[in-house]
Amino acid sequence: MNNLGLVHRRVIYAMVVALFFTGVAWAVLHYLNEVLGVDAREALAVNATLMKIHGGAAMIALVLVGTLLPRHVRIGWKLGRNSRSGVLVLALCSVLAASGYLLYYAGAEVVRYATSWIHLGVGVALPLPLAVHVWRLMRERHLARAVARAVETGEGVDQSAFATGRTARMQRAG
Repeated sequence: MNNLGLVHRRVIYAMVVALFFTGVAWAVLHYLNEVLGVDAREALAVNATLMKIHGGAAMIALVLVGTLLPRHVRIGWKLGRNSRSGVLVLALCSVLAASGYLLYYAGAEVVRYATSWIHLGVGVALPLPLAVHVWRLMRERHLARAVARAVETGEGVDQSAFATGRTARMQRAG
């Protein structure tokens, strides 16, 4: 298995949640402040605070992605497990990092405008493939435990069931 430690995993999840909610809150206040009846000056002040939190969380998230590369990503790639969803998550994180950089440093307003929508779209989309990646890993871990229990208890595990991670009892159940 290629599991992360509990603290490592929780810090990653906390950063994803912080980034998602600060980004969405910023977008709502930035694009919908008039619809919501929020004064533009008040929205600007709150958005400045949200971006400070978002930027700090983004820096931590970049470090966390870096901590995944030497072990989690390398081992996962060698094992050939969950690699499609992992590559998608890493690609989306790369787009977010690049677009975040452009938002901060791009001088041309047209570049910032287009980049802002790309960053927002990818940022809102990222939790779904990340959740799929985590769910598949959890399912794989659960199946491995079920097979280990079946072998331990002497329950039959035929070759096809072992390859799919299903015990004889799981196959009988449907």
